[in-house]
Amino acid sequence: MLTTIPMLAAAFALLTGSAVANGVRRIMQIGARFPEGPYRLVYGMHSAIPVVLEELEHVGDAVVLVADVDPSTVPAHVHLVRGDPTSEEAIRPGRPEGAVHILIAAGDDGDALVSAVLVRQEAPDVPITALVSSRRLIRALQDIGVTQVLSPDDLVGHTVAKGLEAPHAGELLTHLVRGEEHRLVEHVVEKGTEPRRLSEVRRARQGLILGVVQRGGVSLGVAEDPEVGPGDVLLVVEPNGTHHRGPRPGRSGPDAVGPAPNGAI
Repeated sequence: MLTTIPMLAAAFALLTGSAVANGVRRIMQIGARFPEGPYRLVYGMHSAIPVVLEELEHVGDAVVLVADVDPSTVPAHVHLVRGDPTSEEAIRPGRPEGAVHILIAAGDDGDALVSAVLVRQEAPDVPITALVSSRRLIRALQDIGVTQVLSPDDLVGHTVAKGLEAPHAGELLTHLVRGEEHRLVEHVVEKGTEPRRLSEVRRARQGLILGVVQRGGVSLGVAEDPEVGPGDVLLVVEPNGTHHRGPRPGRSGPDAVGPAPNGAI
């Protein structure tokens, strides 16, 4: 008792002091370092962002968040740039030109459009996804080069509807996006690869190929069997142990898909 109790008290004091110090550093943004490797960049604090940040942490992706929020509410793995994501003063410190992918997630559609214009000026080649609620804004965002426009309300609504049509369908979709043993990745088919039907690619390649992206659209290969060739993007479910950073369109890299033995993609 004479030795153990003081040791436990000392250990508790050290842990408490460390937690307090980390909290102070977080609030004051002391010693915050920008990610040295690939990173995802998020502008804005939509209600869905906490879940997004949690998922990105789970797969090990570095994240930079640009938002006017209390630093103490931001997860420790996220590098916060505190500021208004609709202003140039906050856009540039996020270093959009070096990001692997950018997500614009303002709570207001008008703010999302403003942020998208500013971000596209700073990073003309980086893929951008925007969360909006108005369908009328989709065309405007596409015109300035936003890669993908999503409506969280539509995604939730369609998922619930599929669950009503087939009870296990909703469970399958939820497992697909929340499963801990796998992750969704994109593989770009490299130049020089022999074109093959999607059904052939599925038989020759490991992992679950959900579909292929061609000319900006996604084909599941159900009603038709599209030909997959150079420049197309395969959407694949792979074991979580295989870590990939999302590829940039038109660039080669570790996610690129090239010729394999026996001509398989």
